[in-house]
Amino acid sequence: MDHFTRSTIIQSEARIRRQRLLPRGGDIVVAIGQEVSPLQVLARSPLSMLFRIVFAAKNLNVPVEEFNNYLAVKEGDKVEAGTVLAQKKRLLGQQTLESPIDGEVTQIYNGRIILKQTADFIELRAMVQGRIVNYIDDRGVTLEVIGTQIQAMWSTGTVALSPMKIMGDTPNKIFSSSDITGNISNHILVIGQLDSVEPIQAAITEGVKGFIIGTMPAHLVDACRALDTTILLTDGFGEHGMAETIFTKLQELSGQETTIFSRDGLNNRQRAEIIIPKSGTPSLTDPPYNKPIQVGQAVRILRQPYLGNIGVIEHIYNQFHSTPSGVRVRGADVRLQNGQKVFIPTSNLDAII
Repeated sequence: MDHFTRSTIIQSEARIRRQRLLPRGGDIVVAIGQEVSPLQVLARSPLSMLFRIVFAAKNLNVPVEEFNNYLAVKEGDKVEAGTVLAQKKRLLGQQTLESPIDGEVTQIYNGRIILKQTADFIELRAMVQGRIVNYIDDRGVTLEVIGTQIQAMWSTGTVALSPMKIMGDTPNKIFSSSDITGNISNHILVIGQLDSVEPIQAAITEGVKGFIIGTMPAHLVDACRALDTTILLTDGFGEHGMAETIFTKLQELSGQETTIFSRDGLNNRQRAEIIIPKSGTPSLTDPPYNKPIQVGQAVRILRQPYLGNIGVIEHIYNQFHSTPSGVRVRGADVRLQNGQKVFIPTSNLDAII
């Protein structure tokens, strides 16, 4: 009998697909197959629109029914201020009618030319180095990135891009205001454990761009969501700190440019995740999503008394198995990193892929 659990990607070399979307339709300005840098604009959408009506036939003093004979533009044309919209030959030279604005010809009717002026734009930036693999209608693109991918269990904020800095030497160190030393401005901080929002507030005032945290108490959720920053929890709520596997992987990449995407941002269909691009060929091209767990599978335990522990499955029970409390459930024997073997219900396992 197959056993299915939730899963989390923790990979050093992965082929990552990440969607980047505008809040509404706009213009995509990159090509499929194009390599893009993190701050490159992918698409833009007008924040507001203004329309200008040009009474062209009247200004040229020509009959409305003959006006199309004098046009120099057509509907859909992009124009700049000074672009000739229409012109009429005269005895001495010619009379021209120029566009008063930068914009687009949206409609021509009854001797009038209607111009759409785009005022300000919302610009969608890549926020991670990658390659454009497809368009998502007129909303955005899918980026392909090669690098480290670590999916998070909770998040707030949108997206942050900065070099990563490790705070502390252990994955369960509690972050405090006294730890804020040295140059942390314009960095993403990696923190083992948080028990108060005050150190985060202090770090934000020092110019920190985002936070990767192992665990924190659930009662801090509202306070963290009220902050103008991006926060990811790699191991959820509690006091067990960051999984050593994740902490060690981030330590190895300390100082590298890192992107953190929150699920609370525009595209909440994708999991919150950490992406650290690198060059090279990925070892994992098709992550084993939605596949049953197997012997040898690395897993993380999601419930006490072994909450946050990572181990390897040694045996999977195909029949119901009794727990110490007498409840009969399906589960597996897991060998923890300290060598202890424990029985864990499959509903309490998170497959590490």
